[in-house]
Amino acid sequence: MADFNLPGILGPFADVAISQNAGQWISLAINTIVFTMVSGIILIVLLKVLESVWGENYDMGRAFLAALIITLINLPILGFLRSLVSFIPTQIFYILVWIALMKLFFGEMRMLQAVIAGVVAFLLTAFIAPSVAGYIISVITSIVPMGF
Repeated sequence: MADFNLPGILGPFADVAISQNAGQWISLAINTIVFTMVSGIILIVLLKVLESVWGENYDMGRAFLAALIITLINLPILGFLRSLVSFIPTQIFYILVWIALMKLFFGEMRMLQAVIAGVVAFLLTAFIAPSVAGYIISVITSIVPMGF
């Protein structure tokens, strides 16, 4: 196994990257894709409900991009960002990230709407999406064994 001596924070990332086998990387890719799809669908349903309540019209194509970004942020990036803002409680930090994403991707939302949508999206993706994604992943792995 090669030994990487990269400077600063890059060294641990390189060590983790080379310590995994192909099955683990494929599993991570499947988890990322499934969780993004489930979160995107949940976000679209939430936005459709909020559209009918507020009488607004949102571009639903951005929902999957927001879900992908939150999935990628939750993987390695959020741990790094948490260390930079450790004075903010973890759940508040997640909610702030969701509010920022709602305002970023759906700029036509007023700030109060972005706050409400961000909090509800956080709650739905924190409690419903993992169980649905876990069920889908268990079905996938029962059909296609991931042992390499």
